[in-house]
Amino acid sequence: MKSIYDIRRKNLNEIIRRDFDDTQLRFAERVKRSQNLVNRWCTGIKNIGPNAARIIEEAARKEKFWLDVDHELDAVQADIFIPATDDGEWTVEKQAAATLNAWMRKNPEMTSEKKVAVAAGIGPATVNRIMKAEVSTTIGVLSSLARAFGHEAYEMIIPVGAPGVIDYDHQLYAALPQEEKNKITSFINFVFEQNKIK
Repeated sequence: MKSIYDIRRKNLNEIIRRDFDDTQLRFAERVKRSQNLVNRWCTGIKNIGPNAARIIEEAARKEKFWLDVDHELDAVQADIFIPATDDGEWTVEKQAAATLNAWMRKNPEMTSEKKVAVAAGIGPATVNRIMKAEVSTTIGVLSSLARAFGHEAYEMIIPVGAPGVIDYDHQLYAALPQEEKNKITSFINFVFEQNKIK
């Protein structure tokens, strides 16, 4: 089981990676502490106590006690659940945010908003707002983001594990000859016929 200090350290490193372009110096300037101290927090040489945690949360614009929660569990669940609003509704904005965050976790070359923004040809502020589901966006922006990860725009708004959606490698399928695609379609139809309710 992780200690509170391990959780705080991991969350601080994630804040620096995502919100400060993986630059401890930028975060040190924001939190008004020395870069040496921030580095010691990040490496675990110095534990992050409760007072320091509240200062970090305020500087990073996170809610109180955010640093004390293991968000790694949230990250794993983001790949498998259908995002919902407070009233239980699925929204395109929340799905796009969950998908973008999942793609960033899986791609070691796209670990910060800045890197994603450069690859997609859009502003880092736009990437940030989409990641936090704070804004409705255009298909063009979704398309730019998806292509930066080697995907298509529609993949950003399809909930993972949604009923009626088949999980497969879209790029590999697109590269198949039409004859092979027809075989796949035929097989799917065959399975449907075998499972019709009588």
